[in-house]
Amino acid sequence: MGRLRYWMIFQTLLGIWLVISPFVMGYREITGMSMNNIVVGAIVAIIGLMGAFIGLPGMRHPEKKVA
Repeated sequence: MGRLRYWMIFQTLLGIWLVISPFVMGYREITGMSMNNIVVGAIVAIIGLMGAFIGLPGMRHPEKKVA
């Protein structure tokens, strides 16, 4: 589980890069390519964050014990 969390954090960073890359690389004037990077980057970052932090102890409901 620990290695998977590192991959999800890497995925989050990759998504953030996709969002900011049009502004860093200087092609923000091309609207189609810029919007594609922003939308796909946001989706990748959100999925990465969900995957990285969904397994934390406070994020899950306690399981019911059957007596």
